[in-house]
Amino acid sequence: MNLRIDTSSGYAKGYTLEVQRYTDNKWKTNPRFQKFEHIGYMQCLFKSRKQACAYYDYWNRDLRPINEHGTYCSSRNPDTNLRYIVRKFYRETQTIPPFDIRDRPTYSTSTKRGRVVAITTAYPTYSYLEKKTDNVIKFPKI
Repeated sequence: MNLRIDTSSGYAKGYTLEVQRYTDNKWKTNPRFQKFEHIGYMQCLFKSRKQACAYYDYWNRDLRPINEHGTYCSSRNPDTNLRYIVRKFYRETQTIPPFDIRDRPTYSTSTKRGRVVAITTAYPTYSYLEKKTDNVIKFPKI
């Protein structure tokens, strides 16, 4: 099932990833700075928090899992100084591209009498995140 967001509709259910940048040590000396600075939201929409965590973990295997401590917040990447947080989607503007270009959403417009009425955003299903459970080992009960 694809998730679709229409600009004419109200609230849309789902989860997205917020991207934040570490501000080095500026926050220690200047109270105007916080430890992390908001960069934007990723152009991804997930059905559940579990799917959002699986997406992050799939593309960042060298870092610890995003929900290892139960906070739905990743650790800071030492190379890029970015961290990712799973957030509920309240129709925020999504500006950060996804980890893979094939995961970008598609846009279509609806017109009425030559005027654009709505813009529909269709997100991919991320089917590669589903784990195959064909070779499951079942242990006997003791």
